[in-house]
Amino acid sequence: MEDTKVQQAITDAGFVPRDYSGRGMYGTYCLAIESDDDPCTTLLSIVGAFALLAETVDEVRELAEALKDCRTDTLGRGTIIYWPRIEWVDAEEEEKE
Repeated sequence: MEDTKVQQAITDAGFVPRDYSGRGMYGTYCLAIESDDDPCTTLLSIVGAFALLAETVDEVRELAEALKDCRTDTLGRGTIIYWPRIEWVDAEEEEKE
């Protein structure tokens, strides 16, 4: 699944995607979200919201597959969930091109 589609699914589920450079990423940025909920609950919310609008079951499987390799870090007040293998796509930069 394209990185932009994953990012759109996250937005459609009511989360705000952002960039993040996690441990051992050496300054490269990936897709991330902040959440006060348990990471499993957050992931289920994203996949569930996507499933309501998906045209095929295969699309839902693709999204679930893309989201499964996540990592988490705590930020003091909440948790950041990030996907080192999903490149951060800056929507503003995309529009400029």
